[in-house]
Amino acid sequence: MGHSALPVRDIRLCAGAARAATLKEMDEQRTISVMVVDQHQEVCEALARGLKGLPGFHVLSHTGNLVLAAELAHQFRPDVIIADFKWSETPRPDALRWLARVSPGTRMVVYTSYFTDGEREAFESAGAEHCLLKGLSLKELANQLRKVAEREPTGSVADPQAPPAA
Repeated sequence: MGHSALPVRDIRLCAGAARAATLKEMDEQRTISVMVVDQHQEVCEALARGLKGLPGFHVLSHTGNLVLAAELAHQFRPDVIIADFKWSETPRPDALRWLARVSPGTRMVVYTSYFTDGEREAFESAGAEHCLLKGLSLKELANQLRKVAEREPTGSVADPQAPPAA
């Protein structure tokens, strides 16, 4: 007895069902849109590249310029902005407030190499959802960003400051 093959029509139906199942799985794993802000171009690009390579993340943009970051955040409204504010000429918590003001609903994550006394608390009171130290593995950073994106915003954004002078 010869071995039976599915008619072409049935193969197409099976392939369509498999594609639909894959799309459903993708819908179930929400994609998190991210914007990366860091003045160190190499760090900014490496972080953006690393996150782009992970399932469930879509990097909308990356920049080292605070004014451009605000424009892009307003335009794209990412789920999460991950930023290092150490370099900002604007007081750091004020820079965070400004980004939060131009992109309501975006969760702010501070990602820096160190915190000075009281700085973590200042960022949290300015609206940071999470404060992370650089040096985390990409996997751990991604896990932290997922947790931030999945929960309801907890940071408060009070008394937003005017944008810094160009």
